[in-house]
Amino acid sequence: MKSKVVKKNGCRRVLEIEVSSGQRFDDARSGAYKELRKKVSVPGYRRGKAPLDAVVRHYQAELEEEMLKVLISSAYQDAIRELVLDPVSFPDITDVHFERPEKVSFKAAVDIRPEVRMKPIKQLKPKLPERPGEIEEKDVDEVLRQLQRQNARLVPAGDGQAPDAEKKEVLPEIDDAFAKDLGFDGLAKLKEGIAGSLKQRKEQQYKSLREEAVIDALLDMASFEVPESMVVRRLQELSRMFGGVQGDSQEKLDEKLREIAERQIRVSFILEKISQDEHIEIEKVMDFLMEKIAGHTSQVT
Repeated sequence: MKSKVVKKNGCRRVLEIEVSSGQRFDDARSGAYKELRKKVSVPGYRRGKAPLDAVVRHYQAELEEEMLKVLISSAYQDAIRELVLDPVSFPDITDVHFERPEKVSFKAAVDIRPEVRMKPIKQLKPKLPERPGEIEEKDVDEVLRQLQRQNARLVPAGDGQAPDAEKKEVLPEIDDAFAKDLGFDGLAKLKEGIAGSLKQRKEQQYKSLREEAVIDALLDMASFEVPESMVVRRLQELSRMFGGVQGDSQEKLDEKLREIAERQIRVSFILEKISQDEHIEIEKVMDFLMEKIAGHTSQVT
């Protein structure tokens, strides 16, 4: 078997592969025969029991087609290993030429994993957001007013005698009874619960903003090509999720989603590289980076 890379463009590689007579053809023919005889009926034989010569007589074209599938798949996998390539997409097989009895050539275009080049982690200096302030009483009161409006009752206006009488909204009193209706042991416990929820939400938002700041800094530190096939796949997923969003033209929406798709893929490769370089699980990379940043900040201060 002969294989070589005949074209490079970013992460795209085009391979030229040629297979001549030998054991590979015998193995492919045998595999194709075993696969095909399960599917076809040969006169005089039960399904799956026909010998090779009988299958060839009745289904030579189908046997050759199946053999080529087996041969191309096997040769492609061997070529990837020989050329030390790390594909991230399925190959596009083109220019298949079968010269009977035993010579096949074809091209395979595939995207490979990029080589991520980035500055040392010690140079990571994100622009971190300020830590949020404490929860204030006015914040709790605002939530209480929202709950009050959500639990308003509609009652007839006036004496309510007319069948088509208008109705008015009556707000409940914000007191212990109101809190108990919401499942709390009094107003103080309700306020305590609201304050806790608000604090948790603020902390989560703060954590998300910190992570986004770190990701922005990592993106600035890295340089590499992104496999187009991965961008396309992610773009299709995002389009299914957000395709019905109103307000933007389809062209603008596709442009925004493509930016998001490329950013997500770029980030995944960066985190993967840090995981490999630092010998940590990829799920723990962000915590590792946060610890690094916290240590650097404490040294500076």
